[in-house]
Amino acid sequence: MRHGTTGRGAALDVYIRATRRAGCTALDAVARVGEGRRVAAGLRCLAERHADNTDIITVRERRERVIIVAASEGGAWSGRWAEVQVPVTWSPDRPGDPLVDEEADTALLYVSGSDGAVHRYELPLALGAWALAGALDKCGELIACRTGLVPACEVGGYLDPVHGRAGRGLFRALGMQHLVETARQDGCAWNRDRGPAPFAPAPERRPLVLGRERPWSAEDYVPPAGRTVTDPLDLPARGAVCPLWIRDGARTGITVPVRLDVPAGCDHPVIEWERRETSPLTTALADAWIIHAAWASTLREAGATTADDGAITLPDAEKIRDRRTDARCWRRHRCGLMTILSEEDEEPEEDEEPEEDEEPEEDDPAGAQDDDIPQWERDLLGL
Repeated sequence: MRHGTTGRGAALDVYIRATRRAGCTALDAVARVGEGRRVAAGLRCLAERHADNTDIITVRERRERVIIVAASEGGAWSGRWAEVQVPVTWSPDRPGDPLVDEEADTALLYVSGSDGAVHRYELPLALGAWALAGALDKCGELIACRTGLVPACEVGGYLDPVHGRAGRGLFRALGMQHLVETARQDGCAWNRDRGPAPFAPAPERRPLVLGRERPWSAEDYVPPAGRTVTDPLDLPARGAVCPLWIRDGARTGITVPVRLDVPAGCDHPVIEWERRETSPLTTALADAWIIHAAWASTLREAGATTADDGAITLPDAEKIRDRRTDARCWRRHRCGLMTILSEEDEEPEEDEEPEEDEEPEEDDPAGAQDDDIPQWERDLLGL
């Protein structure tokens, strides 16, 4: 286990212990402001509810990135919904040691309010880890009671320890052990026989547990429409593509659409991943590709060649023929689906003046974007 306390690459259990007091202080400060009371109430109910009323799951959204989710749709004294999502790095080299990076990541909280809607908040990682730690402690507490490790009694239909605070260290250890076992059952922890679990981009605007018949999984992800190819030379020299990983005929991994380009003065195509990270395109990078937008001729048409080590080179980048001179690509996230849009090289239309008897229509971009959102999702997200 790494012995970092906070910051980049800290072990989750170490990070929780190091930031627990800071999380309590921050929670008290948040609860003093208007809408912060709702945030504090959501975090507290996750940390304090009985484990019978809380679900803890793991979702793999990238090869080494896992989202730990604690969710509850009501407790003994309150019907408030709450879900916290804490992203971690779960490397196959350290199957029992999830790592956190508070410099790059944030936690997400979904919580219901008095208006009956579920609201979404982006929080510092320490606050999300504080609520997750409480949920794991409660889970370990229930495990200790059921296995007879501590004296227990039944109160109001719930099994509770007789001396709650005395076994806090034991409860925390059992909760972390349960998290690792849950990850293995969900397929998120590395399995040497099956390899890594399937992964796909998780929804960014919807809870992963609340309001669903079953928790969201990578199999639920529907990639944007496009043409699938297996040879990287059939990819466009410039465009938007999705790498696919396939095993035994089934999809085991897919990422969000990434940009493929040949920078000026470069003799090989480059992929631009999330967070502006780049890497050369090789034949071993993925098993197949989905082409969403092609802004130039294919690498094969441009004269690209493949080396024995899988590297792809482009001797003469001037052979690339652009299909669109002014192409733009942007992403729209909704329910985990990503739509790749591109504009043709068209002349912009002039704004027409309204007739005298007609009033100009007001722009309503939000309404236009939400026309295809089902009513149940509007109710859930409070739209």
